[in-house]
Amino acid sequence: MRFAKPGGAIFAWVYGRENNAVVHGFINPLRESVTTRIPPSVLPVIAWPMSVVLHSLVKGVYRPLHRTALFKALPSREYLYSLSSFSFRRNYNIVFDHLVAPVAFYLRREEFESWFQRSKLRDVTISWRNRNSWRGFGRVAG
Repeated sequence: MRFAKPGGAIFAWVYGRENNAVVHGFINPLRESVTTRIPPSVLPVIAWPMSVVLHSLVKGVYRPLHRTALFKALPSREYLYSLSSFSFRRNYNIVFDHLVAPVAFYLRREEFESWFQRSKLRDVTISWRNRNSWRGFGRVAG
């Protein structure tokens, strides 16, 4: 492991392939075919109304239903609920970030976990964040 000293630690957080159907079915095709090909000054014209919709959903649907039985039926519930505490500006930045990136990779748990295994890290912990991204931690033998 050339980026950490013996006894040191590595932490990584990546987009998960799992539970990101909206991203794979709508956001990625829009990003790949439209938003990465337009002038950056035009991107807010697309990101702004999408942000209004997102912000309205997380504040008006996900947040109020959080402690109800209906919440379990909502798609991407953990992730979208986590956005309900954010300001409009922060949610806009999330939408903008998804649309502006020229490349985005979404990893399955097995692939992400293999990074830690190939590096021969110990005390490896892989955890799900909001059921749509993976966090990994491991220590360098030392």
